[in-house]
Amino acid sequence: MYNKYLQKNLLLNNLFFILILLLLITGCSEEESSPIIVRLTPMEPLITAAVGDKVIFHADVTATDLLSDFKITQEDFKYGFLILQDSSLSGKRFVQDYVFEAPVIPDSAIIKLTFIATDVNYNDVRLVRRVRVLGDNVLLEESTGHVLFSATSGGYSAFNLDVLQPLSKNEPDSLLHFADHSVDSVHLNTLSREWYSPAGYRFVRFEGFSYPEATRSKLQNAYDSGIKLSSVNNIANDDVILIGYDEKAIAVIYVVQVFDNDSTLNDKYLFNLKKEHID
Repeated sequence: MYNKYLQKNLLLNNLFFILILLLLITGCSEEESSPIIVRLTPMEPLITAAVGDKVIFHADVTATDLLSDFKITQEDFKYGFLILQDSSLSGKRFVQDYVFEAPVIPDSAIIKLTFIATDVNYNDVRLVRRVRVLGDNVLLEESTGHVLFSATSGGYSAFNLDVLQPLSKNEPDSLLHFADHSVDSVHLNTLSREWYSPAGYRFVRFEGFSYPEATRSKLQNAYDSGIKLSSVNNIANDDVILIGYDEKAIAVIYVVQVFDNDSTLNDKYLFNLKKEHID
């Protein structure tokens, strides 16, 4: 009885794997038999960019017969329908990097970009990407309740601004955008109240910067005009700290509270931050 049940299960499993294999083979053969194949990156159907940001689209087009043209169009409610590019082709392959600069447009407007490849037999393939454009004067998005522990506490003492998560100080430097700089032999049982950046980010202390009214343009202007520091010290409650990489401002941090207890086990910083594109 058990052997029959086992044999039945094995048979069903084998049939399932055969079906999956046939689907994969069919999918591959359909793509290979298509007269035109277009590979376009970024692959995400919706891309977010701020005004002035440059998005690079990489197109790789191959065809069974000769290609005749490659076209890129733009559609949105402000500018209407535009032909951004209309190139005549002659070979069976076309590769291009197209740089799209997000235009000045009302905040969160969606721009539709269509990439069209056509061959001499009038076969065509159309791929669409949509770009959501963020305005300069829109308030930055906020993430709250973050905790950064002392480097001597054993807790997470570094922070990554991309994933908005604390990390161990033992992670690769490139991931540690800022971290507590407490050293056991130097600070003993006290919190250093100093941040530095193993990843090479820079800090700016800008007196009078309004955290509640932070926008992309205000953050960038303050970062540009401030003194960029490799570390920031004497961190206290209500401090506002700007952080960026090279010449680009990344985020503004508001220190809610600094906890400096008798031992280092619970020494930590509680903070909120604002930046673009918080998911």
